[in-house]
Amino acid sequence: MLEGKSVDTLKTIFKGHEDTQIDSFCKSLPYYLLTGRKGLKVFQNGNTTLCISKHPHNDSCLLVFPEIEGDFSLTVRVLNRLAQSGLKVQLARYTKSNYKQLKQAIAANTLTIIKNIELKEEDILDWKYPAHILDTVKVATLSGNKLKNVRQKFNGVSSNLDILPLLHPDAVKGMRAAVLLWESGMIFAGNETDHNMTEFYGTLVKHVVAFPSLFDGFVLSNGKESLGFSIWDYTGNTANSLASLSKRSIDGVSDFQKVTACKMLAAKGIKRFNLGGSETESLDDFKLKFQPCESIELLSYDVEFEDFSLDSVISVNAIRSEDMRFDSV
Repeated sequence: MLEGKSVDTLKTIFKGHEDTQIDSFCKSLPYYLLTGRKGLKVFQNGNTTLCISKHPHNDSCLLVFPEIEGDFSLTVRVLNRLAQSGLKVQLARYTKSNYKQLKQAIAANTLTIIKNIELKEEDILDWKYPAHILDTVKVATLSGNKLKNVRQKFNGVSSNLDILPLLHPDAVKGMRAAVLLWESGMIFAGNETDHNMTEFYGTLVKHVVAFPSLFDGFVLSNGKESLGFSIWDYTGNTANSLASLSKRSIDGVSDFQKVTACKMLAAKGIKRFNLGGSETESLDDFKLKFQPCESIELLSYDVEFEDFSLDSVISVNAIRSEDMRFDSV
């Protein structure tokens, strides 16, 4: 896990990028810390920042995220360096606009050894289906026929649930208990996956303990047991849903979490709640019933390189330390 000094450095970098772009997760430091839990590098060149992480579920793959406040020339330079890694390189969370900018940057770099960028079907990470953004005030008030089902589910459980703010001393204990209950439910239902189910949540809990200022949210209980939690961070006037876990056997708890989050965010003046994308159609359908005010298509691309000699890679990537630096996790 990151040391406090490294996080302080990264907080300074990301604070300069707080204004939202199309996908607010691309400017979320906690998102990169969680997704890059197996390894993260942050490159900087002037005001431009670029994040690259090890794929959380594939040790032979690197994820390259969209540049923040750049023309994608930094991405081209770093991709050329990654050709030596021997690892698969995948562009992650790219919009069509990001892709167009990168293609222009590649065309402008006459020495590049990038051969091809090919769209791939995302079958592992959470943007197989679009990222959906909620209007917090609209969801908080639960007005209108389109939110009737959500309103009924919320009212059906609201009197039996207790909310514990994330900063409460017992919140982390509640998070840990909720993860154990969720995992047991997944195993019992036969929904285990090929990757470690609790690795992400274990990392989340550690970061919430170590860097509480990066996170906000609440833990849910019924007075007898922990039923789940909702955790988010902020990018400008948008909250990014980093994790939402609930006990599957109690109908309406997941609806209650989303509505409660929107009520809390609206009370703080936060207008948008980015739920992120989904790995499954059922999860996408669940998010759609909250009537998103915007949906964003996110894409993955495989990067293919020309055959090269080590000398050619070195000449292409003659980058001085003062031109670009990176922080390694």
